Amino acid sequence: MRRVRALFYAINGTGSGHISRQLNIARATRELLHAMGMGADFHLLTSSEAPEQGWDFPTYKLPSKTVVNDADTPNHEFRAHTQFFITNLVATIRPHLLVLDTMPQGSYGEFTGLRPFARQTVFVGRHTNKETSRSPVYRSHIGLYDLVLVPDPVCEQSRYEFPPDVMDRTVFFSTIVLNLMVSDLTSSLTVNDLSSQTATINDVQGKRIATVSGTTSETLTRSFGGNISLVASLEEALRSLEKGKVDAVVYDAPSLRQFAKRSGGVYVVLRGTLNHEYYAVAMPTTTPMKTSIDRAILKIYEDGRGTTIVNRWFGP
Repeated sequence: MRRVRALFYAINGTGSGHISRQLNIARATRELLHAMGMGADFHLLTSSEAPEQGWDFPTYKLPSKTVVNDADTPNHEFRAHTQFFITNLVATIRPHLLVLDTMPQGSYGEFTGLRPFARQTVFVGRHTNKETSRSPVYRSHIGLYDLVLVPDPVCEQSRYEFPPDVMDRTVFFSTIVLNLMVSDLTSSLTVNDLSSQTATINDVQGKRIATVSGTTSETLTRSFGGNISLVASLEEALRSLEKGKVDAVVYDAPSLRQFAKRSGGVYVVLRGTLNHEYYAVAMPTTTPMKTSIDRAILKIYEDGRGTTIVNRWFGP
């Protein structure tokens, strides 16, 4: 049985509106998939203090910001821990569909880091005040989603100030048309699941692969088998690709994305990742600047600058 794997990420405080909306969409999608003879491998991630509403899904619970604000845990430490947990969860599940609500950047500014691990991304948007909807953070992140769902009838469209390219990917729906929307969404998922190329072991097995000797990429590539060419540098691997000596290069995604962008479309980086690793900034253990640097890095992702920088150098 074919299965659609999805992660529904509901951001909530002590209320239950967001989790209820996500669960309504999840249950309607599951019902349709079952009617099509397909499985629904659905998971729920939520900060709601009413997680029992998702009793019929595997549920991963985060503390709400309301709870954290009443605790003695420093907010910046909790934010860092939570970003790490969410990123690793999504990287492990690798959903065909990631559905997020409330804030397009994620509750902790983590969406940019989650996007490479999902086949398609959907944002469930509600009407917000003009200050929020016009902010660089909101507008730069909402444009990264494959689809935007708005639980309002289409006659309310004029209230929303989405960028034009985002409006073209926005579906306004009410309870009456929810099943039609889910049908279109599921069909899109199925077609993409059957036809799209993704970075999986099957894509590289048996191919001529170049990677840099002595790196974690070498260890990963060896597990695939096939014809592996070890070189001394990324530049040498890319030259081998350009000369047709190899079919693919396995290496760090940021470096490959920059190369692909500069090629003007001649080369592409497959969406998704073969393995998830973190970059780090090394500094002396005695430095007094570590906390300030940690906060500065988090800040540029919170205010949208991080997304802008990534898109500028590596493409969206």
